[in-house]
Order: sequence, then C-alpha cells, then structure tokens
Amino acid sequence: MGPRTRGPRFFATAALLLILIAVLDGCERAQDGGALPPHLTLVSADGQRLDATVTALTEQPAIPEATAKARAAQALTDSGKATAVQAHFVALTLGTETTPRHVWLITYNGVPFATSGCTCHVDSATANSIVAIDVQTGVATMIFGVDGG
Repeated sequence: MGPRTRGPRFFATAALLLILIAVLDGCERAQDGGALPPHLTLVSADGQRLDATVTALTEQPAIPEATAKARAAQALTDSGKATAVQAHFVALTLGTETTPRHVWLITYNGVPFATSGCTCHVDSATANSIVAIDVQTGVATMIFGVDGG
C-alpha cells in the first residue's frame, strides 16, 4: 500500500470551512464596529485637516457607551440619518498636542459633515461625521468629518 492522497472532496471541504470561518469572523467584527485605525485625518468645522492619533482604551470610562451615544446624537443634527453608528473609547491626540484626551468617538456613517454649514458642499471624503464626547463630563467637545470613515 502506497501513501494515502487526499482527493478533491477533502480540499473543497477544507476551503468551505476556511470561508465560513472568515465570514463568521467578519460578522463578529462588524457587530462591534471594528477598531479604528491608529491614525485618522479629521476635518474641523473651518475645513482644516487635522492629523489624529487614536489609541483604544481598556479601562472603564466614567460615562457609559449608551450615554455617550445619546449625547452625541443630541449634538449632531442629522444623527438619525446614519446608516451605522459606532462607539470607540479612545485616547485622542490631535495634531501636535502632547496630552491625549480620553473621549468616546461616536462615528455616524452616512451623515455628511459640512464645513460651510450646508451639506450641499460636502467633500465626498468627509461623508461621515464623528462626535467626541468627554468621558468625564459627557459633553460633546468636538464634531469632525472623517476621511474615508
């Protein structure tokens, strides 16, 4: 008896199993919103582009996620038009700042960010809005557009 070889059925089954694992992993990441990239380019109300560094925090924030989302929704006029809302508890450093701010970043996908006060002039790269909620006070401290969302 020679060595046993694996036939096409084995490889087809293995491929399907790998695809299923990848799909399930993607669904899990989609539900939690996935991680934000460590570097973002944010657009301020005056149209200025700001480099931002984002570091996920694991400690317990003083303001719970549900409260942060509610406060962000109050601060953003068209928040109800979002196709998806994601919350991330992060240390945010803007530009050349040296001290990060601990904030909830609430991302509103599909809610245009306008620098002129009119969404008719929205740059397609800033088709999403982000609201920063201070984790100590629960106050919306900044609203930005985000490149690529």
